[in-house]
Amino acid sequence: MLLLSFFGSRGVTYAEMIPPPQLTLTEYSLSLQVSNSIQHSSLVITRVEFERDEDCVILKGWQKLAPLSKYDGHFEKPLNDLDLTSETAPDLGYYWEDPNGNRTQMELSLSSSRPSE
Repeated sequence: MLLLSFFGSRGVTYAEMIPPPQLTLTEYSLSLQVSNSIQHSSLVITRVEFERDEDCVILKGWQKLAPLSKYDGHFEKPLNDLDLTSETAPDLGYYWEDPNGNRTQMELSLSSSRPSE
């Protein structure tokens, strides 16, 4: 049991990422850049889930001890996996959900490589 908790993953709160995560809309995907936890410097963020709700997208992250992992803090989700397009994605809200269920609204930046409207 102790071994599992030592090597298992734990949720990431929005407040422990400094600078805050940067969410960008590209032509075909949502691109997320995150920083490692300032509270748990030995852990790295290894997974981020993007979940589509009716009028928003919820992001959740997990971190674990991964000392030999290559880490760049970049995660990407294709828009079509969320039933979105580059035209409909800006109309939704984007939130980071902490392990306790609290949500923080995120700003969505538009990539300069997106086609002009």
